[in-house]
Formats: sequence, C-alpha cells, structure tokens
Amino acid sequence: MNKAEVTVEDVLHRPYFQSSRVVAGHEGLDNVIKWPHIVEIEKFGHLLNGQEFILTTGVSWDHNHENCLNYLQQLIDHDASALCVELGTYIKNIPPKMCQLADQHQFPIITFSHEVKFVDITKDIQEMVLGYEQKMWLTLEEIYKSLNKALLNGRKIGDFLRILHKYTNKSVTVVLNDGQSWFFPPIRNETKREWLNNIANDKKNVTSQPLTIFQEEIGNLYVLESKEQVNRFDSLALGRCAAFINQYIWNQFEKRAVRTVPYNLWILDAIKGKLSHQEVVEELLQLHPYIRLGEAMIGIVPTSNDKGSQDNEEHKQSVNYVMMNARGIFTQSGFYFVTAMDLNEHYLIILLINQHKSSSLFYRLTKSVKQLKRMSRIDKITSIKWISFGKTVENYHHLKESYKTAISTLTFQNTYLPLEKPYYKQLHVYRIIDQLKNTKELQEIIEDYIGSLIRYDQDHNGNLLLTLHSYLKNMGSKKETAEELYIVRQTLYHRLTKIKELLGDDFMLPENRIMIEFTIYAYHYQGKMEQTGDLPSINP
Repeated sequence: MNKAEVTVEDVLHRPYFQSSRVVAGHEGLDNVIKWPHIVEIEKFGHLLNGQEFILTTGVSWDHNHENCLNYLQQLIDHDASALCVELGTYIKNIPPKMCQLADQHQFPIITFSHEVKFVDITKDIQEMVLGYEQKMWLTLEEIYKSLNKALLNGRKIGDFLRILHKYTNKSVTVVLNDGQSWFFPPIRNETKREWLNNIANDKKNVTSQPLTIFQEEIGNLYVLESKEQVNRFDSLALGRCAAFINQYIWNQFEKRAVRTVPYNLWILDAIKGKLSHQEVVEELLQLHPYIRLGEAMIGIVPTSNDKGSQDNEEHKQSVNYVMMNARGIFTQSGFYFVTAMDLNEHYLIILLINQHKSSSLFYRLTKSVKQLKRMSRIDKITSIKWISFGKTVENYHHLKESYKTAISTLTFQNTYLPLEKPYYKQLHVYRIIDQLKNTKELQEIIEDYIGSLIRYDQDHNGNLLLTLHSYLKNMGSKKETAEELYIVRQTLYHRLTKIKELLGDDFMLPENRIMIEFTIYAYHYQGKMEQTGDLPSINP
C-alpha cells in the first residue's frame, strides 16, 4: 500500500479543485489531511485537533491584515494541514505578508476566484479520508493474515521482514541485543555496518518497534528511513510485524525449553543444595539470556497414581499436560518456567523465576494456579490438583529449602485437605507443626494441654474438643458458638463448665489459649481427629 493517508496534493487533483490555485506554501503539499473543517470565527485554535484542511471566506478577517496573520498563525500553531480561501465576497486577494508567513512554515494556501460550495468540498474530502482509512485497515488485515500464515508454517524472521517490505515498500531490519541482525531487502555487509552504527548512535530519528520477552526489551524492528518518510500505515504495519516476530522468538525459546526438559538435571542438583547461586544463574542464562533474575520458587506435581505405583501412561499425560499448558499460563503471569523430572520420587519439578514486581507475586501465582486447575478438571488430569509450592528464595543456593517446603505443602494437602492456594506460606500454624510432627515433644505438648479433653471425649463419646475449638474460633462468644454447633445455650454452658474442670479456670489466659489452639490444630493434623470425626475440616 503506497498511499496510506490523504495529502493536500491528493485533494488538489479532485474535480472541485480544478479551478483552484496554490498561492503559498508549495513545499507543504505533502501535508496529511485527517478531516476538513470550515472556520469563520476569530479565535478557534482550541477547537482544532491537528491536520485539518481549513476552508474559509475570510469573513472574520474584516479586511484587516493583522486579523489575516492572526488567523493563519493559529492554523500553524495548531498543526493544521492547509488553508483554502474563497476570494471575492469578503476578501479580494491574499496579503503578501500572509503568503510570506505560509511559505516560511511550508503551509499551503489555496484560493478559489469564484464562489464554491464548501458543503460539497467537505463531503468529498470526508469520503476520501474515510475511503483511505477503510483501505488501510483492509490492507492491515491482509498483512496480519500473511504474517500469521508465515508463523504457522514455521517461517523465520527474514520471511516476516519480506512480508512487511511487500506492503510498505520500506527497507526494514531486526536487530537483537545479542548482536544478531536481519535485513530486507538484503544489503551489502558494508552498508549493514553503516546502518547499525546509525541506529546505535541516533535511535530517536529512526522509526522502530521494540521486541520484548517477559517485558524485557531484547531488540528492535526498524524502518531504515527517516521518520518523515514513515506514515501512519507504515507504523501500524510495523507494530503488527513486531508482534509476530515476538511470538516467533518466544516459540523458539519454548521449543528449546521443551527439548531440554530431559536434560535439566541441574535442577535436581539445585534442589539437593549441590549448586551455588552463581551456578544456577549460569544454567538459567544458558536457557534464556534475557531472563530477569528475580525470586525463585520450587513447585512439584506428583505423577504417580493414588496408590503410589507409577503408571507410565498417566506419567506421560501429566508431564505433557504441564508442559503444554502450565508453561504458557505461568509465563503470561510473569514467571520464567523451567521443569525437570525426578524419576525416583515421581515428581515433575517446576522452577519459577519471578519476572515482575515482588508485591504481586502471590496474586499472579494464585491466578495461574486457578486457571491451571480449572483446565485440568475439564481435561481430567487429576495430578494437577496436588500441585504444591514451597517458599520463595532470592539466593538460588537455597532452592533446597524451597523444595523441602514444597514437599511439606504436598504432604499437608495429602494428609489434611487440598488447598485453594497451595503454597507453603498458606500453611500458617502448620508450618510449626510440620517441623515438630515427628518429634516426641509434639506428643507431649498435645498431652499437656488437651490430653484430658481427648480422653474424656473418647470415654464418654463427647464433643468437648469440638466445642472448645468453636469457642476459641468465635473469640469466646457463647451466642456464636452455640449457633455454630446447633446447640442451646444451656448445653454450651454445661460443656464449658466441664472444660474448665478438665483444663483449669485459666484456660482462656493468652499464654494458655495460644498453646491450646496450637495443640488442637496439631492433633487434627496428625489425623487422629479424622478417625473419630470429632473436628470438622479447618481450612487454614
């Protein structure tokens, strides 16, 4: 598409302008016109948007040369495209100073020596502008289809540049930050070096579109002409081509990442604490030279069935599903995504590197997990519901801790209940319980603080532990506790009296209360409550 916009010169070739005459500003005939407008008032600059083709009879000039100059200056100051004046009724000719000012600013002044219908002229120019707009958008749609076809057919960067050149007739180039470059049409190496030096030294005067991955600029798509020679259509076409080149580059990283999954054994070393921070950084930069080295987090997805036996088909299905879907989901949410298989533990290991602001990390992570789980339910990939994440770390040598806490999160979900937000951070008090779960000390704490209630309930088929849990949860409100347990106040008072007998009158003192609540959660976490059904599930 050679012509993307209507210019003053285009208008002069229209039938209505056969008898017109350009009296000044001949060098501005290539000015672009966005809309025609009739102006017959003195002060109007604030009403203009720029690039208007202005028509007037000069009625507001009142035969005053100063008024003429003020009128023209407003047009120039507000970036109008041209002025068309009907001579005869209100003004006989254009003052010489007005012509001088127009020539100075390359602002065309066109005159009619007879009466003309401004309504017909404005209608004609409007139809021209709208026609060019429609043609431009249809051509941009053609470009989109051509670029999309090239992407789907596995074409390369040079093919995208060829398509862009075909529609814009501009010389274009892609220059990446790592030094790679592509030019179309092809040019000699000497000319390439000259252009690359010009771009490096004076980027502001070259039209370009950035190429980005993870919101990091990795290069640019340039038009090898001055900005004055690049019109609106060229800029829009450049943006569309840049979007497809972005997608192409991302696809290449994706393919390389998928191919390297069986070889990402360094991740297994990292989660065992065998790699230093710098060694992990070097591995990541080999995979992705433009990665932002933000906080890291380990996630795990179990790939064995519920009975613990490895099912090869299920294993492959889970791995492929995560690779095909999770990668895109987490990437779009601002994470760099790397995976490895732990065949001994039957885990798919996910390493996430945060690419955006730390403050939004868990919001974005939650959004990604919800989307992945929703898709997995539809596609019946059951292992995804157990996806679990550990703590975030800034020093990659500590990925071992993130992995261990991811295991704790998975254990909690398997033992207790699936979490809507499956992060170690969400375990709250269970993080402490998890550290003590295999120690004798935890058993002694449970016995010291609630052992008498546990035995009473077991011996009398009672509900004292359940009642105490509800009472503490409702901040000691008897009304809310009775309503939650569906019992009358008298029954609650009787139970509370018994609890005081067994625990002592001071059980609600802060130092006692915090330990009692802790031991209730610990007791429940150990699974003993599940056997008796004494306590309903508590979502942390």
